Amino acid sequence: MDKIFRNTPKFTATDWLIDAVIAAGAFGFCCLQLTVAVNLLIPDEFMRRLMGIQAMVPSGLSLLAIALTTLPLVLRRKFPWAVFVWCLVSWGLLQAELNGIALSVAGPLIALFTLASARSRAEAAIACVVMCLVLLFAPAPPEQSRILTQLTVFQNMALALAAAFAGYALHEHQERTRAIEERAIAAATPRRAAGWRPSASPSPGRCTTSRPIRCRL
Repeated sequence: MDKIFRNTPKFTATDWLIDAVIAAGAFGFCCLQLTVAVNLLIPDEFMRRLMGIQAMVPSGLSLLAIALTTLPLVLRRKFPWAVFVWCLVSWGLLQAELNGIALSVAGPLIALFTLASARSRAEAAIACVVMCLVLLFAPAPPEQSRILTQLTVFQNMALALAAAFAGYALHEHQERTRAIEERAIAAATPRRAAGWRPSASPSPGRCTTSRPIRCRL
């Protein structure tokens, strides 16, 4: 059971730093998307209200919601399933609690990509289906128009499929590279055990024949 929910690769300080930077970047991106993206795409306030979109400064609760869906990504390679479930469930529950705010799915998407790159194809497919179902039935902001809601759901599901396929492609590439390296090591091991050494090219002026012939330089 532990192998299902936990990966056991050796992590260095650099690996932890990279994951921390990714988690912090996801948090910053979600905050930026919540505050700036709507104003840039639809600058007219009347049009935003007509479409049911609210451009607002993030409150403490919305920042906490973003943190819960992104900061656990620090552990994404160590516990891919646990982080994926946490980010996705947190996103679904907080989406229902925060009226008028559409949370970004960046955290669950990164967690899905990591899971697909670290686990088997079947597990990646299961995770992708689960995420698509959550996106499909998650409550939308009450003031958001129906058309915009449908477009958002379609966009998020397409991003989930893309993240799963990208993670699976990375997983296959790593497996093939590992298999090639293992075959090369296995092929070289018997030769080394037998004392085989690559023959060196003869140096200039050196006699390589076994016959007693005088070599003239």
